[in-house]
Amino acid sequence: MARLSDALLTRALRHHTYAAARPGWLAGLRDPYVAPALAAMHQDLSLPWTVASLARTAGLSRAAFAAPFTDRVGEPVMRYLLSLRMQRARTLLRSPDLALAAIATQIGYQSDVAFSAALKRETGSAPGKYRAAGR
Repeated sequence: MARLSDALLTRALRHHTYAAARPGWLAGLRDPYVAPALAAMHQDLSLPWTVASLARTAGLSRAAFAAPFTDRVGEPVMRYLLSLRMQRARTLLRSPDLALAAIATQIGYQSDVAFSAALKRETGSAPGKYRAAGR
């Protein structure tokens, strides 16, 4: 039993070390400049985030922020933000009580039309169809 627990601990530590070296959300959280921007996005998707506003949150210029974000997280800032918004939208669409306009506002879109177009581009389905499919 002791050897088994040692082997499991060793395996877990190796996995963590390997995962920590790859770009992604966790790698971004370890960066002192990227972490505040990630936290800000995750905290309030309704704000009209831009690369410049997120760079200000990080205390950097736009140019000094964009490249390290992509290096640490593995995708450009605005692509990450879009993915995050669409992930939250898919979760919110599971609730039949929420109107599309309310979902759009919660995830940072000015109108339900803009939100619908973005969701359709990302998933291939309009919000109504996506909701009806119960995905």
